[in-house]
Amino acid sequence: MILRPSLFAAAALLFLVTGVGRAQYVEDSIEVPGGWVGTMTYNSRADVVYGTCEMANGVFAIYCPTNIMFRNLPANDARCVVYDSIDNKAYVSCGFDGTESLKVIDGQNHIIIGRFSVPGANQLVWEPTRNRLYVTCSSESSVAVVDCAHDSVIAQIDVGTVPIKLHLNSRRGKLYVQNYDDGSVSIIDLATNLVIRSIQVGGNPDAGYYAADVDKYYSPNESNDAIAVIDGLSDSIIAMLPFMANGYVHAIGGSDASNLVLAEAYNGTAVLYAIDTRADTLYSTIDVSGSVWSIVCSPTTGFLYCAGTGADSVLVVDPVGALVTCRLSVGAAPFSLLPAPSHGRMYVGCLNVNKVYVIRDSSNGVAESDGLERLTLLRVIASPNPFTTRTSLTLASVDTLASAVVICNSYGREVRRLELARHTPRAFGMVWDGTDQAGSPLPAGIYVARVVGRPEVGTKLVRVLR
Repeated sequence: MILRPSLFAAAALLFLVTGVGRAQYVEDSIEVPGGWVGTMTYNSRADVVYGTCEMANGVFAIYCPTNIMFRNLPANDARCVVYDSIDNKAYVSCGFDGTESLKVIDGQNHIIIGRFSVPGANQLVWEPTRNRLYVTCSSESSVAVVDCAHDSVIAQIDVGTVPIKLHLNSRRGKLYVQNYDDGSVSIIDLATNLVIRSIQVGGNPDAGYYAADVDKYYSPNESNDAIAVIDGLSDSIIAMLPFMANGYVHAIGGSDASNLVLAEAYNGTAVLYAIDTRADTLYSTIDVSGSVWSIVCSPTTGFLYCAGTGADSVLVVDPVGALVTCRLSVGAAPFSLLPAPSHGRMYVGCLNVNKVYVIRDSSNGVAESDGLERLTLLRVIASPNPFTTRTSLTLASVDTLASAVVICNSYGREVRRLELARHTPRAFGMVWDGTDQAGSPLPAGIYVARVVGRPEVGTKLVRVLR
């Protein structure tokens, strides 16, 4: 495998080196097996993004330090993927017409290590407190509960007809399940695995958002052309916020820190409704061209990203005043969004193009965390590079404590760790002889040397020749 920086990455580097602060921009695009990238999830241990690709019947893996896809795992009709950070596993719902199952991916080697039947399996959510996976079984009108430690179904909860989306209320230990065909929301108590309330909202609900700061759940109530606000404690509707007549709500997202919820409604034209979650009032609307199917808040900047499927672009909204800061053109029909805060990025999956786009997630006028500061404070030098027998890794640091150098292969797997005897301030040098942890020579190729320290981590691509 040959790793080559893309033109997007080279352009981004130019801006960073010259010290020009700028707002969000598209910095890279990554080839994936096919279109219809429906969901993505982040493996925090390996620094890898997994994504489902229905048109290619597979799950791909992208190594974030290099933005290269290195794995394509078979999964017929792959729909949803989530990551379990406790067991370092990912789960994928796949199959159709009664053959639905969950496939299990090993988070270290990125291979399929198991599969078990879950009829009707569709959307997934992982709950870390109980280490359980909740699965909407659409054709069975139920929610399956999976014990992640043993990869087994431990409960099957009857809900409404054709459950689709599900959202966690981690504050109260509840799960909201949107039942598409009977226009209801089932509320499940996670401690007992029982439905404690069913609320009629009408229409075909398939978008929702739980605002933890105010303990409220927002769901479309299309029968009344409104957004229903459900109180997290009493499990009752406490407000109805009107939107356009005969509209369809495709996406709801929010920023808890700014007490803002954005809800998209589409009726020939698309409008984003800005909701103040403290008073439950509509205080502004934003006209957008084409429908929006995903709204995600960046944990890095707090900005809201809206995947404009109908406009082939991503809209970036500043939650302060719900102001649009920019519109970024990407591939055909952007659909899914995934933040990678450790890299200051937002990954964008599309329906009608075999690419994942990478947006640099930064505030206007503020240098990116991967930018000038990292280049000056954590400038990693490898000399010689490429090399055959050994290379010297140097960290030209000004105000950093380094603790180790981790060598990863192009798949993101750690192959060697060079520990420092103590935290070493300022510059240091370390020799790597191209061997793994057992002392065996590694094959020729590209490796990533990651210098672990505070406050950041510096990386360097190193090429081994044989």
